[in-house]
Amino acid sequence: MTKSIKLFHIETKRVFKYIILGSLTTFLTWVLWNLLLILTKSVDFPFDQKFSITQYVASFLMILPSFWLHRHFTFKDKNHRSKSISQNTLKAYLVYILSPLIASLCTFLVLQFFPLITDFSLSLTEIFSLPLGKWGLQFAGLLVGFVCNYLGQRLWIYEK
Repeated sequence: MTKSIKLFHIETKRVFKYIILGSLTTFLTWVLWNLLLILTKSVDFPFDQKFSITQYVASFLMILPSFWLHRHFTFKDKNHRSKSISQNTLKAYLVYILSPLIASLCTFLVLQFFPLITDFSLSLTEIFSLPLGKWGLQFAGLLVGFVCNYLGQRLWIYEK
């Protein structure tokens, strides 16, 4: 097997692991985000700001579990006790803070230009409807954070 094919195979496995673990932590972030939206329902705050702020808080709370999982399983960082771990941790916090900030800014801007997007829903019965617009915007925001996060980790933290 040539070196480039082997590197491609390693990178493909890494991306697959990242997608699996990232999907899990993204789902947990989404659940936490919706829980925060429910808990802040009575807070008198404009919806677009509340939507973006709760997204950021949920993403921020998932920093440690996501960092730990990706460090151990996706990128297989062997430097657990070396000096580089503190440097990598600082870099990871910057990536994990900036990624959801970029994603939150994107959802905020979408809500500024398309304020009715979250009103789009599919009525299943007279009482129940699926909030497809809200879920679609959440998915898009989480996807932006997901991509920023992977690129930050792959190109800056675990650049080897």
